[in-house]
Amino acid sequence: MKKLLLISMLLMLGGCAQAPLNKQTTSGYAEGVFEGAQLDDIKNRFVFACNQKGYEIKEASSNKVVCSKTMEGMGAVFTQAALGNQYSTTPEELLVFQLARMNNDVHVTVRNYRETQMAFGQMSRAEIKNNKTTNFMQQSMDRIVSEYNAKRETTLTPKKIDRLN
Repeated sequence: MKKLLLISMLLMLGGCAQAPLNKQTTSGYAEGVFEGAQLDDIKNRFVFACNQKGYEIKEASSNKVVCSKTMEGMGAVFTQAALGNQYSTTPEELLVFQLARMNNDVHVTVRNYRETQMAFGQMSRAEIKNNKTTNFMQQSMDRIVSEYNAKRETTLTPKKIDRLN
């Protein structure tokens, strides 16, 4: 009963102040397109970015990168109350990057989850999908994509210089 009351209160408070999405995407999630990229190169960029932000790499395949970070403070307390109970593990924040090769480009979407393990091993997971979080992840994705595309355009090799002459 307490969980239901807590979740209801959070939904009412969170639902009242929904920010508009800054960018509409086909998937409804933050996404980006890396032009002329290789899957392994983009995968390594997300592994590096997760490491830089203090996330642990749970999985890194050619089409998927899963990063996790143990939550702290009141966010962890509220998440544990909503998803688990006093016997649950400390909740983790998960970032899941899905990578797909399309023609010469790599298309990436990112999803955000909170997860905890219950006393008898059952995993409890909730997706965090609201406009504020999606906007933040989209801004980060846009920055990473534009940095990659700008470096790709400005990197001159001897072959490229010869072609220009």
